[in-house]
Amino acid sequence: MDRIQFAFVLHDHQPLGNFEAVIEASYRKAYAPFLSMLERFPGVKAGLHHTGILLEWIADRHPDYIARLKAMVAKGQVELLTGAYYEPILPSIPDQDKVGQIRKLTAWLRDAFEAEARGMWLAERVWEPSLPRPLKEAGAAYTLLDDAHFDRIAVPQEERFGYFLTEEQGSPVALFPIHQPVRHAIPFEVPERTLEILSRWADDAGDRLVVFADDGEKLGSWPQTYGSVYEEGWLERFFAMLEDNAGWIETVHLSDYLNRHPSRGVIYIPTASYSEMLDWSGGFWRNFFRKYPEANWMHKRMLLASRRAREAGSPPEAVEEVWKSQCNCPYWHGVFGGLYLPHLRRETYTHILRAEDADRPEETRCRFLDMDTDGAEEALLENRAWSLFFDPDCGGQLAEMDWTARHANLTNTLRRREEPYFHALQTQGQPAGPAVRDWYARRSLIDHFLEPHTSPERFAACDYGEQGDFVNQPYEAAWDGTALTLSRKGGVWSAGRRIPVAVTKRITLNGSLVAIDYVLKAPPEEPLWPGVELNFSLTGPDSPVRTVAIPGRTLADPSPRGASAEEAVEEIRLTDRWLDVEIGIRIRPAASLWRFPVETLSQSEEGADRIYQSTALLLHWPQTTTTDGLWRGRVEIWGV
Repeated sequence: MDRIQFAFVLHDHQPLGNFEAVIEASYRKAYAPFLSMLERFPGVKAGLHHTGILLEWIADRHPDYIARLKAMVAKGQVELLTGAYYEPILPSIPDQDKVGQIRKLTAWLRDAFEAEARGMWLAERVWEPSLPRPLKEAGAAYTLLDDAHFDRIAVPQEERFGYFLTEEQGSPVALFPIHQPVRHAIPFEVPERTLEILSRWADDAGDRLVVFADDGEKLGSWPQTYGSVYEEGWLERFFAMLEDNAGWIETVHLSDYLNRHPSRGVIYIPTASYSEMLDWSGGFWRNFFRKYPEANWMHKRMLLASRRAREAGSPPEAVEEVWKSQCNCPYWHGVFGGLYLPHLRRETYTHILRAEDADRPEETRCRFLDMDTDGAEEALLENRAWSLFFDPDCGGQLAEMDWTARHANLTNTLRRREEPYFHALQTQGQPAGPAVRDWYARRSLIDHFLEPHTSPERFAACDYGEQGDFVNQPYEAAWDGTALTLSRKGGVWSAGRRIPVAVTKRITLNGSLVAIDYVLKAPPEEPLWPGVELNFSLTGPDSPVRTVAIPGRTLADPSPRGASAEEAVEEIRLTDRWLDVEIGIRIRPAASLWRFPVETLSQSEEGADRIYQSTALLLHWPQTTTTDGLWRGRVEIWGV
């Protein structure tokens, strides 16, 4: 009789910062019912990987799950896989963090389940050739990769039914190919389809191995899957078929197969991931950093925090915070919100800022460093209350504004951009996406000069005339030991001619107060319309605990999603009780204010999601002229 071996592996994960209700729904629709179904079929072996994030959550809220899983491990029905504890994209983090995170999860499994994990799950199956060495150092004997990886070196399909060895500097690790036809069939085609695929590759030797490995959420918490997988009995039928056909289908653990069978040779695989990821990323996962500068900035902030924590001799708790900030989900996106979800980005920044607590100065200091590795230095101005990152090469903008007392990045924003799936959403009868496309990053201290007749609506839609060359052009930066000065000699176009204008902004920190003193130098009597844009990311637009207020006035809509045009504004208050943050802004001379929300549209498993990213505040002074060639203004920002 022709026979075949079959490995069934699930990966379960929830990102740090995800909503409690979302995790609980996945537990009740996917994780718990799967374990219950597997218990009913003791003849079916399975491999399970849970990230450390999820294991901690389950152990705290559903300890019976841990006890039941431990019993199944003891019986030999379940093999546990390790991995990096907080589910980072491994090539994107330092090697010492790779090794540390893998060892942490392995130790957790050993303590909780009395099991030694030999194999590991590779987050998003993002592979780079440098990985074998840190994987081996961390104690991993094998990992799993998709068919797409082996396609890149033209490994024939008939040779992929086992495992290969690869190495880096003499450190070997085994690679098991995941069979794409089976991955796509489960659970979206009838169970008989998977058996048909298995029968196609069975032979009389019986040593071929077909591996299914995929997200556990697709068995219950993906849209419509709970009904098909459990209520309509897909999984029950599938497991019953595996037991009924045990004479020719042997379900196996990957570690057992590794022990019993030789490898199919040594191979070297280039950078790759699963096929869908390659489509989303343009063929290489790191391209997300090029496509989304916000992701690149957050990634380089994480690397900076990692360096600072170690150089400062920070306690182990700081390194743990760095590891938490490496959770992969906020750095990219596919068929889920990912980078577009501000609560996930916020969680990442919270851990970055906690990791840096031990290296925060008592007195104000300024450092210049190429933080985002773009070839131009940023300026980091900080004290115990604030960490402010300025980008002199791009408009002297305030790229990141951290209120460290609450570990909150107040400029956790995302620009509005075109996405390739907007057309597909439109053809499905869903919104095609916002008409707005931002031509500059939604940061703060963005220096504008508006054309006459610009309206609040046109400015909010990024459909207006910018007359100056200051928004994203280079500024000079200097630190005198007291203040950071950013200056540019540029121009403003008016009536077909260029007016020479110089802008200087001098930033000082005094405890919790940030003061920005502006000086505009221009020919006397020339009409100018200067403005300073600020963007603040609150934790949500639709709750009374998050408000925008102007003292002494009643706003029709004080929520972060509200829009309005106000005159003679001297002070603004932004309150976010969820973050326990109140931010004050004082303006001299009084300014006109245009306030509006920045919202994006992203693709999700459910279709399209419109997401609040930030509240934009444009402080502006229409028809400003200078009598002595100078105009001065001051903006003060403080936190409570």
